[in-house]
Formats: sequence, structure tokens, C-alpha cells
Amino acid sequence: MFRSLSGKLTGSSVAIFVVIIVVISFFNFQKNKGDIIDLYQGIQKQTLESAYRSIFITMGDEAQHHLKILAKNLVKVDKNDIVQQRAILDTAASLVKYPLVVVVYEDDGKTILQYYDENGIKHFSPNWDNTDGIDLRTRAWYVETKQKGAGIITPVYVSAAGKYKGQSFSTATMPLVKNGKFIGVVGFDISVDGFQDRFVSFMNSELPSTNIFLTDSDGKIFSYKEEGFVGSPAAKQVEDVLADVLHKDHLEDGIVDYDFITEDGKVLDKIGFYKSFPFGWTIVTTANKTDYTETINANLIQTIILATIMIIIGAVVIFFINRYLASPINSIKTLLIAFFKYLNHESKVAPKPLILKSHDEIGVMAQAINENIKRTEEGLQKDAKTIEQSAHTAKEVEEGNLKARIEESPHNPQLKELKDVLNHMLDTLEHKIGSDTNEIARVFDSYTRLDFSTQVANAQGRVEVVTNTLGEEIRKMLKTSLDFANSLNNQ
Repeated sequence: MFRSLSGKLTGSSVAIFVVIIVVISFFNFQKNKGDIIDLYQGIQKQTLESAYRSIFITMGDEAQHHLKILAKNLVKVDKNDIVQQRAILDTAASLVKYPLVVVVYEDDGKTILQYYDENGIKHFSPNWDNTDGIDLRTRAWYVETKQKGAGIITPVYVSAAGKYKGQSFSTATMPLVKNGKFIGVVGFDISVDGFQDRFVSFMNSELPSTNIFLTDSDGKIFSYKEEGFVGSPAAKQVEDVLADVLHKDHLEDGIVDYDFITEDGKVLDKIGFYKSFPFGWTIVTTANKTDYTETINANLIQTIILATIMIIIGAVVIFFINRYLASPINSIKTLLIAFFKYLNHESKVAPKPLILKSHDEIGVMAQAINENIKRTEEGLQKDAKTIEQSAHTAKEVEEGNLKARIEESPHNPQLKELKDVLNHMLDTLEHKIGSDTNEIARVFDSYTRLDFSTQVANAQGRVEVVTNTLGEEIRKMLKTSLDFANSLNNQ
């Protein structure tokens, strides 16, 4: 295949085509790779923003709004009107099912603990709640709220007893200020166990390993997709990595890139995006880098398959195009071989002209070959006629006709020169000998028979003239001898 011109053209074209496709595919893959990374990071960032907003609404906007209303309503009520205060606290607890709403007063540490009851409360206790001798004014959340003069969100804790034993909570607080004076703190517990249920709607099929988790102001993970992860050694390694990043970068949001070692010793290359809340919590969304690479590899395979298909289709198309374009060359090759056979007298018939409709270089070349074949054929025909006439002339010369000449004009310059030489030679022979050697031979034959009465008719050649002169002289000599003999007889 590759010995023919079409095969070489096809091979060269396909090679160039393959290089072009490979280069284009490579750069396209690199671009797609970057686009996929940007896309997936964008998905993670969007997931982070959605989850962040969901938590911030609960722990920030919503909680602070409820606490401000609580504080505003409480300072309007007489401190000793416990029933009215409990009604206010119960109304707040019922809004979003806060497990516990608490009020602690600064002057005497008296406390109201109002628990949420899903069945509703018909009668409220008129008594202060017993805290078992614990002064809640010494609690960190109370002290910090008092010092800051603003609401806070506490680190997450696990309830150790009671109705909510084993459940995780965070406390949101707000200072009570009456007539510009700090008089206590109001707060309520917020359950954090249901946060992961919210995050389910943020998951997507593109990043199946996506995980959203939360750390509190102490840097401890308190909400994670897998049960049993919180407080485990695996959680500790993630907490350490995140703490290190937060300590180095000092940014509210950023990227965390780390290796996570599973319980069975498997190392997972993770990439995460984090964002810190104003109240000290941090939310993180992570995914395995294999989610990225699997998509990139799938894209690479698709690119290779597409490139292979394009190369195969391109090779077939190029093959047939080259074959179509090279077909006139094959016809020209056949024509030239037949023409050379004709020139070398291997064939007596000139090849028929090649008819091509194309007007490109091949068409012009075919037209030039056709014209040259026609001229060569006509020239060879002229040469053949000249040679034929030369043979006829030579035969006439053999028969004694020195007036015979080669009249045909050959196409071949060498034959023309040979014709001129032969005709000049015949002119010379005619001039030196005569026009008819048969006539001269006839006269010589008569002379050999001692018949000198004849002569060469129309003698022009030198030999003819000399022959006639010789005959004339012999006749004169014989006549003189005859006259002399007659004279002797008469005497």
C-alpha cells in the first residue's frame, strides 16, 4: 500500500492528521481538566455556602432575633412575676422547639429553667428553679456574655442526664439590660444533632464522597456524617489539620488539603473548603480527590475514544480522497508505459489520448502528454514514410535510375540530415555518372560486341558524355580505317 503514491500520500496525511488530533486532544484535555477542577471546586464552595447559610440562620440570625425579643419582653416584666416570665420563655421555646430556655439574674442568681413540652403547658410554676446549689452566674457562658455585653454561642456539649441525655447542644445567650444596667442573662439550648439531616439536600452525584462537618469554638468536631466519628481518633487528626490551617492562615475561609487515614490504614487524599462563623464555629465541606480524578480520567478516556474515532474516520476519508485524486496519475502512468512501448517499437499502435476533465496540474500534464503523443505519432508516421520512400529510392537506384530522390520530409532531424546526405550523393552520382546506368550498360554491351553505332541518349552525366565521346572517336577511327582500306583497294 505504502509503495504507491496514494498510499504514501495517505500515510503522510494520516500521520499529520494524527499529530494534529493528538495535540488538539491534549490541549483540550488539559483545558477540560482545569474546567473540571474549577467546576468541582465551585460545587464544593456552593455546597459550603448553602450549608453555612443554613447553620447561620439557625445559630445566628434566628437565635439572636429570638433572644432579643425574649430579652426585650423579660425586662418589661417584674422580676418576681415568675409565671409571666415562664409564659414568655415557653412561647419562645415553642417557636422552634428549643429544649430549654433559661433566665439567670445578676443580683441574687435566681434562675428560671423552662423546658419545652410538646404537649403544651397549662399551668406554670410560680417558683424559682432549684439549681442544686450551683450558682449559674459562675458558668462560662454567663461570665462571657456579661463581659462582652452581647450574645454568644457556646461550644457544643453532650447532655449527661435527664430527658435529653446523650444529645448534643449549644447554648445561645443574650444579656438582659434594663435602664442601661446589666441585670442578667437569658439563653436557650439548641440541638445540633439534626444538622446532618439538613446537609443531605446539599449532596450531589458529581462528588459522592462529599462530607459536611462542623467544629465549635474549641475546634472540636460535633457534627459529622458518619455516626461514631465525633470524639474518635480519626476526628482528632482532622481537628488537628484544621486547627493548623486556621492558625497559619488567619482567614475566615479557605482551602484545607490533607491525607485522611482510615481505620483500616487506607490513605484518602482529601480537599476541603472551610468558612468560620462570627461566633467561633467553623463549617467544612470535604471530598475525596478521587472524585476529581475519576471524572478527569473518564474525560480522558472519552477524549481518547473520540480522537481514535476521528482518526479512523479521517484516515478512511483521506484514503479515498487521495485515491480519487491519485487515480489520474495511475491513468497517466498507464499512458506513459504504453507510449514508451510505442516509442521503443514494442507496439505498433500509439496509445489513445487520455481524457481528463480536471483543470489542475495533473489535467495540464495529461493534456501536454496527449499533445506530445500526437506530435510524436505524426512524426513517427512521417519518419516511416521517409524510410519507406528511402527504401523505394534505393531500389530504383539499384535498378539504374540515378534520378530517383527522397521527397518525403521526416520529423526526426537526424533522418532529415540523412535524407539530405543521400539526395546529395544521388545528385553527385547523377552528375558524375548519369541519370540511367542501364542506358550506359546497354551502350557498353554494344561496344563489347564491336557495335559502336549506338550512344547514350540525353547524356548529361560525366560517364555518359565520356561514353558517347569514346563511341564517337571509335566511330571516327573506324571510318578513317575504312576509308584508308577502301583507298588501298582502289589502288
